[in-house]
Amino acid sequence: MIIKSSPLRLWIGITIVSFFLVLVYFYILPNPLQLAEKNGLSHDACETIVFFLGFPPFLLSALGILMVGLLVAESKQGRLLAVAGGWMLVIRSIVQTIELIFGLLDRYMSMHINCVSVRIIYVVLLAILMCSSLLVIAIHYKKNDMLAMAITYTITDVIIKARTIWAMLTQNDARAVSAIGILLGNILLIIYFCKWWKIEKHAEMVIEQ
Repeated sequence: MIIKSSPLRLWIGITIVSFFLVLVYFYILPNPLQLAEKNGLSHDACETIVFFLGFPPFLLSALGILMVGLLVAESKQGRLLAVAGGWMLVIRSIVQTIELIFGLLDRYMSMHINCVSVRIIYVVLLAILMCSSLLVIAIHYKKNDMLAMAITYTITDVIIKARTIWAMLTQNDARAVSAIGILLGNILLIIYFCKWWKIEKHAEMVIEQ
């Protein structure tokens, strides 16, 4: 029996791939300072190069989260928790896209939009929206393993984001903390979304039968 992939499961899969690409970007690409030292370029020039190389995977991640949010909200109409979680993912994707666009304007046009206070707002909004959506969607599906992963992600994210904000406010280098957060956060997201993908696959198999 051939099980056709629903649009929701397809975009959950694409989002999982985007999380892998973000991990590859952060852990294969060299630190801008090391890149500058090896190639005789300025630190700003290397940071710009690194930013543009990271733009596609982050944009794909935002697109994947947007489509997953829209599709889960549409497919689970009448189920308040699922719809709320879906729209939180949509808003999270929009905020992430705005952050990427502003970062692009900063790098390309030197507009200096992303000051410390604005970056802190991004960090807080993205954390609240992602953590809340994961928890709400897990509760909707009534799956303890998904809920455990959502709780673990939330606790990890709160600790990492608090440390990142402190580094921003004290003008310390938050790169090391961010790298740890991205590593742990994306691994947890990959596991969560894989579990979600399996649930949707099982639901499709039941429908086909």
